[in-house]
Amino acid sequence: MPQPIVILALNGWADAGAAGSGLIEYLVDRFPGEEILRIDDERYFNFQDVRPIQRMRAEGTSIEWPAVILHLLHFPDQDIIVGYGSEPSLCWRTFIEEFERHIIELTPSVVVTLGAQLVDIPHTRPFPWGVYSTDPQLVADHPRIEPLEYTGPTSALSVLCAQLDSKHVPTAQAWVSVPHYVADPPNPKAQLALLETLADCFGLEIATDSLPDASNTWEENITQLTGQSPEIDTYVSQLETAFDDEVEQESSSGQMVEEIEKFLRELGKEKG
Repeated sequence: MPQPIVILALNGWADAGAAGSGLIEYLVDRFPGEEILRIDDERYFNFQDVRPIQRMRAEGTSIEWPAVILHLLHFPDQDIIVGYGSEPSLCWRTFIEEFERHIIELTPSVVVTLGAQLVDIPHTRPFPWGVYSTDPQLVADHPRIEPLEYTGPTSALSVLCAQLDSKHVPTAQAWVSVPHYVADPPNPKAQLALLETLADCFGLEIATDSLPDASNTWEENITQLTGQSPEIDTYVSQLETAFDDEVEQESSSGQMVEEIEKFLRELGKEKG
């Protein structure tokens, strides 16, 4: 198999609304593939924080333990490796060393992690997203990928990216913003935004199937719920106004920059 793209998302602190992990599970449920790795070492999980799941099956009761899983998915044009599960609670250094070893063995072309953050935006507008990397070549080759400049508390996947960077494995972090007042999963609109981000930045044309319809239904349901409270409805309207004003300002600034660049180009031609 040629160098695959590896896409990772772990449910937890850096995955608001389970946007990233929800998208990976959506893809695993809808496309053919097979599990190629499962890390469920009990050293990594606090079972009081992330509890095992009991399921009733025809043959009896079964227990699903928290785990981090890699799946090889088969798409019409290419194969992609996706990883999902629960962010470990314990022994991060040991876990990341183990997980890193498996990732490197896959010889990926790039490792992309998915995350979501809670911000003050309305659910009725497009969810902002960004893709960041410390790899100069990725930033140079993809206009929509920006240099990673974040400093602060971080996730297990961000630590993994730092480790992979030191081994010269290209990594990128894709983030989507989610309204803070609808933090509970599922959030198909955020999942769809991340999927479109992967297509825009990495050329992954994946059939979205029912996800756009689920996104529209989710937005309509949230609008109905927020409309039942005059206070919340007013608050959402305020967020919409602030969002629209910011978009307009960014558009005006971008147009001004384009005009300045055009003027400088023409000035250079005249001098030449």
